[in-house]
Amino acid sequence: MNVNKLVCLCFCLLLTGLSVQESPAQTHVCSTVNATAKPTPKPKPSAKPSAKPTSKPATKPAPLVQTSPQPVKLPRLMLVPVENRLKDQSSAISEAALEGLQRHLLNAQTRPFQLLGRRYVQAQLKELAFSESALSDPETSLTLGRILSANQMLSGVVASGQIHTSGTTNLQPIDYTWASVKLSATLIDIETGEVLYSGTASGISERRPNWQGSSFTSLIVEAVEQAVPQLAADLLKNRSARRLP
Repeated sequence: MNVNKLVCLCFCLLLTGLSVQESPAQTHVCSTVNATAKPTPKPKPSAKPSAKPTSKPATKPAPLVQTSPQPVKLPRLMLVPVENRLKDQSSAISEAALEGLQRHLLNAQTRPFQLLGRRYVQAQLKELAFSESALSDPETSLTLGRILSANQMLSGVVASGQIHTSGTTNLQPIDYTWASVKLSATLIDIETGEVLYSGTASGISERRPNWQGSSFTSLIVEAVEQAVPQLAADLLKNRSARRLP
C-alpha cells in the first residue's frame, strides 16, 4: 500500500517539472523575436508653435472734413460830405473830393470794408428828413451812422489851398497859374468814437500859361483830384498794416 502511494507521488512530481521547464525551441524563438524587435522610439515632444507677434489692426485715418470757409463780415463804412474850408466855396470842390474817395475805395483790389454808397446815404437822409449839410456836424453824422448800422465813418476836409502865378521864359515874362491843396481824411469808429486813421495828401494842378478864367475853381478841383488817389492809398495801406477791423 505504501509502495503505490510512493509511485503516485513520483508521477505527480514528474508532471509538475515538465510543465514548469520550458523547451529549448521555445526559448530560442522568444529570444529571436526579442532581438529582432526594435524598441519603439519615444515620441519626441512636439515643439510649441512660436507665438506670432500680435499686430494691431491698422486704423484708417479719419476722413478729412472739408468745411466751407465762413464769409468774413466786413465793417460797414459810411462816407460823409467833405468839408471845404477854402475861400472858394464852390460845391464842385467838395463833390470832387467825395466822389474821388468813393471811386478809389470801391476800385481797390482788397477792400477791408463794405462801403455804403453816397446815393444810399442820401436816400436814407431823405427818409429821415435830414439834409446832407447836416452831416457836417460830427454828432449828427455819428447818430446817422448808428441808424444805418454803420461801423465806421470817413470824413474829409479840403484844409488849405493856394493859387500860384509866376514864371518867365526866354527873358519874356509869361504868367503861369496853378493851384495846390491839402486834403485830409479821418476814419472814426462809430461805436466807440475812436480815431482809426488820420492822414493828409497834397495835390497840385497843371501849370497853365496866361490863365484867362474868371475863377480858379477848375484848377482847385484838378488839384483835389490829384490828392485823392494818394489819400485813398494811404488809408488802405494803414488799415492793412494796423490790422484794423
